[in-house]
Amino acid sequence: MACFGGMLLSCVLILSNAAMLVLVVIFGKIFCKYGYSFSLTLPLYGVVFFYVVFVCCERSLNPFLALHPIRRREATWTMHRQSFANGFAWSMNYVFLLIANPFVPGLYQVVLNESNLVIVFVLSTLLLGNRHSLGQWAMFALLIIGGLLPIIGSQRQGGSTAYWYLMYLLGAWGIGIANTITENVLRNVRVESGPESSVHLISVPQFLFLTNMYGILVVLAFFWVPMLAHGEQWASIVMEGMTCIWTGRCPEEDHYACPHHGDSLGIGALWGSSTLSFICAFVAAAIQRKRDAVYVTVAYSLAPVFSMVIFMTPMLMGQFYEKPSGLEVLSNMVALFAGLSYKYLSHSHHDQSLEAPRRTWLTAAFRLEPFTDTASSRSISFVESPQGTPQNSFPGATTV
Repeated sequence: MACFGGMLLSCVLILSNAAMLVLVVIFGKIFCKYGYSFSLTLPLYGVVFFYVVFVCCERSLNPFLALHPIRRREATWTMHRQSFANGFAWSMNYVFLLIANPFVPGLYQVVLNESNLVIVFVLSTLLLGNRHSLGQWAMFALLIIGGLLPIIGSQRQGGSTAYWYLMYLLGAWGIGIANTITENVLRNVRVESGPESSVHLISVPQFLFLTNMYGILVVLAFFWVPMLAHGEQWASIVMEGMTCIWTGRCPEEDHYACPHHGDSLGIGALWGSSTLSFICAFVAAAIQRKRDAVYVTVAYSLAPVFSMVIFMTPMLMGQFYEKPSGLEVLSNMVALFAGLSYKYLSHSHHDQSLEAPRRTWLTAAFRLEPFTDTASSRSISFVESPQGTPQNSFPGATTV
């Protein structure tokens, strides 16, 4: 059942992310100048979204303080420090990717989104010390090949400068960096109360709420990005975009500046993609309680394949339909095979994933270590369940 539940969560993550990617593309084609307004809207909405989830899940109104009294001071400080770092990475994804999106052809976007797995696999291995089997390494290499195949025909695409190419790349990598930080926090900020039981000290919706709260500040600090994109008019464009997004009153000249029009469709695509994005983030964080960031990022890397199926269906895409190249389809098929194979290998080598991570000077500097304080451990009492499984008696505590 645990295996089935994990696969179900992975499917939700893949399909939600695939739909989100399609909606983001639709928004960019209708409102090609409002990428920064979209970026600023995301953390504002995220704060509200995850606060509601936090209140419903944790029955608490204060997300700024660690929920459990166990090592509360240390856990609260760690939670805020890591949330700021995570918010910085999320904001990179918000701002860089959304602003560069209209300037980067779809074929390049496939390549750059696939490269997200590369940075996460490397960070997960170097900074967290996660272990991978030979088969997983082979599928990782195949995923790189699938992502690089479109470069063969990239000269025919054109329309993108190295500047926007690099900015989109940084935006794509931002979510991978965030996944690595999230894994470090949600798996390691805990008190070990026994050889097979531990109590997690930070709630998933609490961590994501703080991530978006700090993300608001970081997005505002990235104001220089729309300045580079729109010049002296950037401030008025941002204000027009915020008015359009939040009130539905959009300037008519937008219909002539962008390749497609449809205010209601564009605004609906924004709110729909935002909601799906936060669902993806919540599901990914839940998976990372058990699995590493690479496992989650493989799911993210499969999403463009399913997005491609939608893009290839004229009936679904309508005016936004663009016929994909054979090379683009081949690249996505290679990525699909490699990603599914990696997931199968992850399940078949589950025992290896439970081995202690490698310890190096890099992991020592980055990886958070679980609390093993004996005084804190004694404050956690366990009772025996009817099935013989120890259960934590502290209200709301999570055991693994």
